[in-house]
Amino acid sequence: MAVTPSCPRCGETDDLHGRPDGADIRLTCGRCGHAWLRGVSPCATCAGTDVVHRPQSMTRTPRGNQLAIIGTRSIALCQTCDAPVLQTSLSRNQPVPEGYVAAYRQPRDHPAAGQHPPLVRTPASPPAPVTPPAPPHGPRTTPRPQVGTPAGRSTRRSRPAAPATAPADPTIRQAVAAVMEERTDLDATTVLLLGTHLGTTTRLSHLDDATGTAALTSWVQATWPDATSIRGRMSRATLRAVVDDWRTRGWLEHDLAAGLRPGSE
Repeated sequence: MAVTPSCPRCGETDDLHGRPDGADIRLTCGRCGHAWLRGVSPCATCAGTDVVHRPQSMTRTPRGNQLAIIGTRSIALCQTCDAPVLQTSLSRNQPVPEGYVAAYRQPRDHPAAGQHPPLVRTPASPPAPVTPPAPPHGPRTTPRPQVGTPAGRSTRRSRPAAPATAPADPTIRQAVAAVMEERTDLDATTVLLLGTHLGTTTRLSHLDDATGTAALTSWVQATWPDATSIRGRMSRATLRAVVDDWRTRGWLEHDLAAGLRPGSE
């Protein structure tokens, strides 16, 4: 089955025009004017090239449990691995549900020329349990109340246990949650907008290349054009910290914030 091109913005399949663009073909939608490159990477799951781009809904709950659609983003679907969801989206002319994670995966074991091979990430082994030493004068039967608190009440608050192993290839939702759980000095608004822009179900590895670096820089410059304002400096500092954290965890090989470093803009 041949690849069926469709506009990732409005879903148009007929009013499309193509022109050579280097070794690829740039398609332009006559309906909404959106333009994109036609090149498609084979599916890493089935090695097929029957890939279709469909819009995927982006939702938010502004009031209680009321769900509101705030926009769509383009998602690549394999016509073999994602056949049920793709057929439903095409037959009903509806976007792909937001919670759906595509089975289509771009291959990462054959990097392009000039790129380094992907890192091999292995989960760290959990530390051995430590047995506390016994008290020197035998077990204490009555706990000693702490100063300034009622007797028998502890001042320490229990924290939920961290997961035993972190995902090797997290989604944007998982990667953002891991950073926000440990960093309290970041601008939450910037991180929320970043997750909405990239797509919460998108795998972080899909952005780990020079194209992802350029795309993030362009988005930041369009969202906060004044890099010297308070908001501009805060957003760039937050995104640099987020990318540094992801690289420290071994989730990224490329510096997606290279265009946001001092002196690069």
